[in-house]
Amino acid sequence: MFKLNKSKLLGGALFFLLFFSYTWIHSFYISSRNVDFSKYYGYINYFTGINVEIDYGQGVLYYFLISKRLLSKVSYVNFENTERILNSSIQEVNFVFFLIGLLGFFFLLKLKQYKTETILASFIILVAFPQSIYLRSVMKPEIIAFALLPWILILLEKFIVDGKIRNLFYALPFLALIINSKGSVAGMLIAYLAIFYFQILKKISFKNFFLIFTSFILIISIVQFENYQFTGKTLLERAYDQEYDYKADPKILFNIDINNAIRNPSFNLNSDGNTNHSDSIVNIILLDTFGDYFGQLFNNDEQKYFSDFRKTLFSSNPENSFFVTRQISYNGKYSQIVINNMDSIRRIISYFVSIFFYTALIILSLKDKKNKKYYLAPFIGIMILYINSLGFPSNNFNPVKGDTFKAYYFSFLLCISLLFLAVKFFTKINFLKIIFLILFVLGSLFISGHPKENNQQLSEHLILTNEFTPICTINNFLIYENKLLKSIFSTANVNNIKSDCSQNNVSKDISLKRDLYNEKFADNCIDSNKEILIKHVDGVFVPNSNVCRVYALEQAKSQDNLTNPRNPYFALVILMNCILIMFFEAKKFIRGKL
Repeated sequence: MFKLNKSKLLGGALFFLLFFSYTWIHSFYISSRNVDFSKYYGYINYFTGINVEIDYGQGVLYYFLISKRLLSKVSYVNFENTERILNSSIQEVNFVFFLIGLLGFFFLLKLKQYKTETILASFIILVAFPQSIYLRSVMKPEIIAFALLPWILILLEKFIVDGKIRNLFYALPFLALIINSKGSVAGMLIAYLAIFYFQILKKISFKNFFLIFTSFILIISIVQFENYQFTGKTLLERAYDQEYDYKADPKILFNIDINNAIRNPSFNLNSDGNTNHSDSIVNIILLDTFGDYFGQLFNNDEQKYFSDFRKTLFSSNPENSFFVTRQISYNGKYSQIVINNMDSIRRIISYFVSIFFYTALIILSLKDKKNKKYYLAPFIGIMILYINSLGFPSNNFNPVKGDTFKAYYFSFLLCISLLFLAVKFFTKINFLKIIFLILFVLGSLFISGHPKENNQQLSEHLILTNEFTPICTINNFLIYENKLLKSIFSTANVNNIKSDCSQNNVSKDISLKRDLYNEKFADNCIDSNKEILIKHVDGVFVPNSNVCRVYALEQAKSQDNLTNPRNPYFALVILMNCILIMFFEAKKFIRGKL
């Protein structure tokens, strides 16, 4: 009798979801439109040869890799495609780091004796998790923590089991890169390891402890010194921002108002001049973990996730066909609520999913002591952000926004907890759990703003954006030129535009003509030699400005009067060491020795 191979089925589903999610993110999210993008664009300018100073002390390795990928495409840069080339460069680097993290988590869970089918089902949940989507979408170094942390956990767990000191030495390069990536990430990682892996110190002799500690300090110091040569700043230094020169009220941790969160789930100003939940850590985190309270991702007006969201998912017209109108006919009880308030409904749904998630983590941490350190990981992140909001090590709180508590800041810890919650749930897989898996993925699509309006503008954007992805041809075959899909779903691409995968340096998108753009912006961006101005205009540093970005990239393309930026050689050597250790651990796993 035929027996369904769950591992192969789930493996195929995971592969498809990874492929689909990469294309989906690349199509709907424009990384350069993130609200914080200009803050960190100085790193990209520096490594592309523009003579700028960097405002932040974050690790340079991540931005160096993105810049190298960008420079490999800079010959394609023109007036109309700058944003798309930037977008593809960032998301390709992020996707590689994401795959490295998934591989690490796979080996960690196998070390914990979980079945392959359990791991694969859990990975599907993780890939569809809004915070993991965020990690792959934006230009921020938290993705490095996601990629490297599971390898640290593997090595620490192996030391606990076999007591081999080499495992601790192998963990040092991973630790160094994560700690050097960003101050808040460093604080969370150090606190997490100190709390949950402190018992390791009891198993180490003083001699070995001295050797490990000395090696760790030496590696960190050299990486940080090298970083200082680029930025002129320490890891905790950042550009001064008056809006964040405040301390939070300590009571912010204990303020909870579920009724207010349900009635006002959006990031809007209230009658007091503050945003609705700026005085409540709990409300902010519950609204943001499975949603996008701060409008950075799904709810950003400038992103295709939100701008073409079909708010009328339901229709009272019984003659509507879902395949034609993408609407569900419903004229029953509460029909007017679901028809007219769909945007609020998806925010509220994400809020209750978050409540269930954090409640489950607390309950499991009490019942499943063996995995307690994984369930409680995000709470360490929350406490570090709380301490930071109180003014340590410096003021970093905006009382109007309360955005010190974005779930994204501890998203790599959230991913750990979600993964271990999922493997607990999928210990045994049956038909109902497969249905849950499908509903979770569809729910994530709904929360992120699907289904979409069927219009020509969105169709053109998706098709033209596809030209700048490495899997352009595959996407054409499976999605954009798929006759079966076209026969099932009506298309808005009435102009029959096609992705030209062989000529992605020539965009056919409709934009402002270059001469009009130059007339409006050139004088504030470039000098008479068409070189980017190194100055501030209206409080904005010109090379980092979104309107001047095209001029900076064109200067990099023409190689006119560029500086010769240094390379972070030591950080690259540390990264290569990490890759070799990953390869070594993977090889042992294949041989059955992990």
